[in-house]
Parts: sequence; C-alpha cells; structure tokens
Amino acid sequence: SCEDCPIWEVYGPFLYENKNNLPESYIVEKSLLLVGNPSDAQNLNYQLIINGFDLKSGVLINDKSKLSEYSIGELEKFNGIVLLKDSVLDSDLGLLENYNSKGGKIFPNILTEESTLSLEEINQFFGSNSSLLEVEWEQVNTNQYSYKLDGEFGWIVLSETFSNFPGWHASINKNMKHIYRANNVISAIKLDGEVESLVLTYSPTAYRIGKLISIVSVFLFLFLVIFSKYKSKKNGKIRT
Repeated sequence: SCEDCPIWEVYGPFLYENKNNLPESYIVEKSLLLVGNPSDAQNLNYQLIINGFDLKSGVLINDKSKLSEYSIGELEKFNGIVLLKDSVLDSDLGLLENYNSKGGKIFPNILTEESTLSLEEINQFFGSNSSLLEVEWEQVNTNQYSYKLDGEFGWIVLSETFSNFPGWHASINKNMKHIYRANNVISAIKLDGEVESLVLTYSPTAYRIGKLISIVSVFLFLFLVIFSKYKSKKNGKIRT
C-alpha cells in the first residue's frame, strides 16, 4: 500500500521507456506490397497497425494502383502482395501465377478462389520475428543524406518522407533506386547486397532546368564578351 507515501512517489513524475520505438533508419527482411486505390491502401495500412502489426517485422509498401502496371521482375522484390478492390483484371492471372510459382504470397489468393482478405493471415505471414538492423546515416548537407551499407539484403526503411516528394532521388554507386512509400507516410528502398553508400539527393526537375539555363546563360555571355572583343580588335586593325 502507498497510502503513507509522499505524493511524488504516487503520482510521479515517472520516466517510461518506449520499447516499440524505431530507429531513424533500419533494415527489415520482409515486405508486403499493397496494390490498389491509394485510399484503400492507406486504410489497410491503418487497420493492420491498429490490429497489432509489428513494424519491426517488415514493411508495408504503397505504390501503383493496378497489378498490370508491374512487371514480374518488380513483383519479385516483394515477399507478398495484397490485392485490393479493382486492382486485378482477368488478363493479370498469368502474372499472378508466375509470381506465385516463384514463392510469392497473395492475399487473398484468388488463384485458389479466395475472396476475403484476412488481417490475421497477414500478421502470420510476417511472423513474430521482430529483429531489425539499425543503419548509420549522415546528413551531408541540406539536400543530401548518406546511409552506410554492408552487403545487406531486404528493405531499408527511412523515417523520412522522401517518397512524398518527387524531387528526391536515391542511388547506390550511381545506380538509381526507386523510393517506395512505406507504412503510409515514410520511405523504403530495396537492397540487393550492395556494399556502398546509399545516397539520397534532393534535385527537383525545376531546379535542374534552372541550373542548366544558368550554365548555358553564363557560357553564352562569355561567348558574346569574347566575340565582341574579337570584333572590336578586328575592326581596329582594318581602320589602320
């Protein structure tokens, strides 16, 4: 009993440890692609998290609305896919069969005539393994971040909204990497064992066009100055 305790021992202040907090950048093995209307994908994201989805066990990816917009090569990046309303056509069944034959999981599996999406099955798909690998990162400058990689496979999840702004570009050893929207609001990039730095740079199209115009303008100005001096010098020789 604490009837005789000092008031600060009963009511605090207390310092609590949040055991579910996530690093700013980390790597997970499993991914689940949500294919469908953006609002439907967003709602499913929230439903999964509310129903106990462990963000340390994998990553939820939102991208394109139609399955037909994907190639088998891109689908193979993902351990599983969720087919939301109006995301699949009859002509996509061959693509699904190919994906399924390579070990990919489908929710619901319409190839076996399933029609109901089970949140419990999705949670079982990710399992109880909540291990993740934290990744060191560095802010090079206002428009550039760098993440150190050491041959990891899986998905690097970045607690930043890079995916919401088309001006951000990701590359590893100058090879471009697609930035996916992850867990509704943040970003994720597929890793394939690279031993390099992952570099994210903010370089919007308008900035690149403006930079090009500036460079061309400088060269044009220098050309006109040199040409003007050359012409004046030539005219002076003619007069003499």
